[in-house]
Amino acid sequence: MEIPYKFSELADLLVQLKSSHFEQELEEKFNLIYKEISTHFEGLAEKKIRTNFNHLYYVYCLSDTGYTDASEMITDKKQQLTALLTGMYEADNFNDSYMDDVLEHHTSIYSDDCTVIHWYSGLIIDEQGNFQEKLFIIELANIQFFKLRVYDDYIDNYLNNYLRKANQAFHRFLANFLPGVRSQMKEITSIRVELEKITDIMDNFEKFYGNWYQAKIYYLASDAFAIQRWRKLIRSRMDIVNELYSLLNEEVNRSRMLFLNFLMLLLFLLWFINP
Repeated sequence: MEIPYKFSELADLLVQLKSSHFEQELEEKFNLIYKEISTHFEGLAEKKIRTNFNHLYYVYCLSDTGYTDASEMITDKKQQLTALLTGMYEADNFNDSYMDDVLEHHTSIYSDDCTVIHWYSGLIIDEQGNFQEKLFIIELANIQFFKLRVYDDYIDNYLNNYLRKANQAFHRFLANFLPGVRSQMKEITSIRVELEKITDIMDNFEKFYGNWYQAKIYYLASDAFAIQRWRKLIRSRMDIVNELYSLLNEEVNRSRMLFLNFLMLLLFLLWFINP
């Protein structure tokens, strides 16, 4: 969603953002759009997965700034740009260390452009107004980041359900006779395959688009969103899930073998008693 603003000074934009409550308005609009789209997908999934899609990422696109050098603007407007990116529109006394952290992930190709990626929001300065390709790359990184978060929530729910059922004797007894372990392992395997596809795209992004600068923006966003850390976290949790189900599968097989041995012994005793 794009909202046009036109101001002569960056300070006026901060005042407008503070008074307009635009974040709440955007969230309400997004919820309406999401609700309308989601109705077309009802009934397509085998299981209903509840996910809170509230990840709104704001990218501020500035052109006609009056600066021929974007780095000069960032130096002059450091306080205001930090307030813009962090959403603390009233603050004007950030220390230098904090401002450097907020503006840390940035890159540029010409003197009059600069792209800054922050955890909360992004900033694109381009005197020529070339925003679309950069916005697409940032949006792609956001989609991948959010997808990793969804996987993490899904695995977390999976582990919680497993531990809850593992503490119930009735479920442990049923696990010895119901063929649910194999289907659960198959589901986990499909998630791992899909996760590998996403990983492959992340590792070979420049091969897909062939644009070094776009790839640089993507990796910049990947660092800002800590995508690599999320990947490692999910991989480690997937290993835990696989290990748990492998142990469960072995336990089920041992229990079934014990039950079969018991039945053989019982049949032998019946045959011995009634020859």
